[in-house]
Amino acid sequence: MKIIDEIHNINNGIWNINGNVVVNKERSLINLGTKKVLKYDEEIKRCFYSNDYLFLLKDDGISILDENLNLLNRIDKNNAVGISIFDQENYAIWFENEDEEEYFDLYSNAELIGKGNFFYGKFLSKNYCYRFRKRKDLQHFRLTDLLDNKTYFEYQCEEGYELASEFYIWQDTLVFKYFNEDNSILEQRDIKTGKIIWKTNIQGSRFIFDEKRGLLASIWGKSGMYADSKDQYQIINLNTQTVEIGSPLKDFNFTQVESHMETFLYDSKLYFSDNPFSYAGEEPNPIYVGCFDIESKKVDFIQAIPEMAGSQVAQIIRNGEKLYVRSSNGDLIVYDI
Repeated sequence: MKIIDEIHNINNGIWNINGNVVVNKERSLINLGTKKVLKYDEEIKRCFYSNDYLFLLKDDGISILDENLNLLNRIDKNNAVGISIFDQENYAIWFENEDEEEYFDLYSNAELIGKGNFFYGKFLSKNYCYRFRKRKDLQHFRLTDLLDNKTYFEYQCEEGYELASEFYIWQDTLVFKYFNEDNSILEQRDIKTGKIIWKTNIQGSRFIFDEKRGLLASIWGKSGMYADSKDQYQIINLNTQTVEIGSPLKDFNFTQVESHMETFLYDSKLYFSDNPFSYAGEEPNPIYVGCFDIESKKVDFIQAIPEMAGSQVAQIIRNGEKLYVRSSNGDLIVYDI
């Protein structure tokens, strides 16, 4: 791979929206494909994204932008703290009361349809969310509508198990995971009835999810550090209800490849990072970016990134023939692949 660009001091993450990579740098949004730049002033309290939309938050309102930095909607609301966007006409605006408790106003077709309070969980779509009982109670959840007027089903873990925090909607099902010290289990349930569609043992609980194909993929290993450690991959196919676990084909060892670190799936290519430890007083170790083909089960390449020595890979995005690798220090390198 050849380095074609380096960008430093990136704020937040880099955002891959509808095939466009957007960065936030020095109070400017930059579309790296078109090179379009949108500067924003000091009145902007927050610049972030929600689903496939960007937003700029001010004291007196919110601007919703598309990936080309075009203004789609301007919402006049005072003192909002955030917004969850489903599309430009359907969204939830978040506020905070005097006791620092959060609540939201829910809009459909730009009309206010109700108010809701902060909850421990997450919006999954404009129709569904999951709710835990309280912040650290990860044994039970309810699947509800956004305003909590309807519960579709609820789930209680068996004793000793805990829910993983990533939930996925795929077609008309909810996919979630739970684990204890010895086992990890994936369940797939009908989203409206809670009927079990599939339940299976898995390894670990962190994956990159391909919602179009119904695939969950991960790769991990520390064989370069521990003689008894295996380098492995796992591919879960919701279509075929299969779990494939094996050792990737390669002629080198992983040092610190972990499934919870940022990965990115593009067609059959699963991009991952290897982040060796760097110790104080010693020359920092380079970190690596690699590519695993989930069809051939072969690691196509692994490449050192000496420019990011001593940090970690925080994010990987592939867009077309370019690979974007962001470090934990806010540095971004763009490769031509």
